[in-house]
Amino acid sequence: MLHKTRGIVLRTTRYGDTSVIAKVYTEAFGLQSYIVNGVHTSKNTGKGSLYQHGNLLEMVVYHKEQGALMRISECRFSHIYEQLPFNVIKGGLLLFYIELLNRIIREEEQNEALFDFLFESFIDLDQTDKKIGAHHIWFLLGLSKYLGFYPNICTGHIFDLEEGAFTQLMPRHTNYISENGAMYLRNCIDPELKNYDQMQIPASDRRSLVHWLINYYKLHLSDFGEVRSLDVLEGLFR
Repeated sequence: MLHKTRGIVLRTTRYGDTSVIAKVYTEAFGLQSYIVNGVHTSKNTGKGSLYQHGNLLEMVVYHKEQGALMRISECRFSHIYEQLPFNVIKGGLLLFYIELLNRIIREEEQNEALFDFLFESFIDLDQTDKKIGAHHIWFLLGLSKYLGFYPNICTGHIFDLEEGAFTQLMPRHTNYISENGAMYLRNCIDPELKNYDQMQIPASDRRSLVHWLINYYKLHLSDFGEVRSLDVLEGLFR
């Protein structure tokens, strides 16, 4: 049966001589894998560009509840990136976000709120003329809201990463953000406002805060692993 859905390309793997398997996070069906034939042929030189990581698509797909690989009947760009392909920093951020999503999103079920957040965030990243030095902090905090461990805003000058909350008491473990870093974190919270351009954080503290947030994800998500693109992203921001 055919269905219309938007999608975000998370990964593309070559399959045989001319085909690919595209891993796509869809609005209607969650994470799905589609086999796309005839991508690597002389007649379809532009077809492969649709399935680059991070692309935002409008698709008509075949879908059945029991089946590993689905097929795409029709596909076009939902949004064509204007700045991302030519802006090294924005491209690095997109690469970082896609790696995160490949580690996080594993379920074949609909989550419209999460999908809308990701879709709108990628369009905003492409189009914004704001300062984006703290965009990844804003994104990590915003994403945590839809994953179920958004920081609990309560009194306290220390942030307990295991509990996901601010506290007055020093935790009995080492997974916490001390007073200075916790102050910056508290000032960053409210991702719905797209306030990343207002996050006044020194570069060294910004790097520390990102590492703390990555550790926060590791503590709350099983099998999260190491984020390889983080070193590349930090190099771009130096």
